[in-house]
Amino acid sequence: MGENLRLGTIVLWAMLGLMVACSGYRSQLQYSKLDIPHLGSIVHREAQPLYSVHRAIGELQWEAPLALKVLELPFNPHSYSRYLNYLKNAKRANTVPFNDSLPLPPRYIRLQLEDHVGLTQLLNAPSNQALHTYIQQDDDFALISGIDLAATDEVITAFYSATHVILEKDALGKPYLTLLQDGRETEFYFEELQIFDVQLLSFCWSEDQYHHIKVINLLGQGDRCPKGSYKKAAKLDKGEDYLKF
Repeated sequence: MGENLRLGTIVLWAMLGLMVACSGYRSQLQYSKLDIPHLGSIVHREAQPLYSVHRAIGELQWEAPLALKVLELPFNPHSYSRYLNYLKNAKRANTVPFNDSLPLPPRYIRLQLEDHVGLTQLLNAPSNQALHTYIQQDDDFALISGIDLAATDEVITAFYSATHVILEKDALGKPYLTLLQDGRETEFYFEELQIFDVQLLSFCWSEDQYHHIKVINLLGQGDRCPKGSYKKAAKLDKGEDYLKF
């Protein structure tokens, strides 16, 4: 009798362990549906709105830390609707109350990669050659150059008061943010942040003197490529074929 009871107990604990494991796996699958964006990712514009089934198609490779600009912005109806969309897909509780009648609307943080010259050089660097070749295929590929994140007042203050905010990579190549303030460092991984919107930059293509296709400019929404460059890299191929003919 005692032996049967002990065996039954073992089976029960095994079943409970299996249920917990399955529950954790389901949670992991649900979490994996969220495409956590981070600065330097290359995405297809169909990935909008955030956290859809679309995924980032590549990552910009870089070694030296990248400096970020920090903006503190007030929520408005548009940005707040983006935040609510994020909460719905991330299955998180709303911690930022908002309506148009508030005298002081809640605020959020925007982090931006501002060195467009440096980013252009990285895109043309040998370390990004495979990515460079791939994104020539479609002018809807874009670089995440900015992210909007909601946070507690304490975290917002930490970002905004930091003397420097930089983008780095850990030993495994995973990107994270470092805040420098009075000799102290505070680190955040992107998965820890409530990122509810992104800013994208497209690419302007031209040729160098050796007819190699290069990114010569990064294009914000509503902007046009400089004269002699194109948003569609394929136009350069046609021009080169014409010249050869």
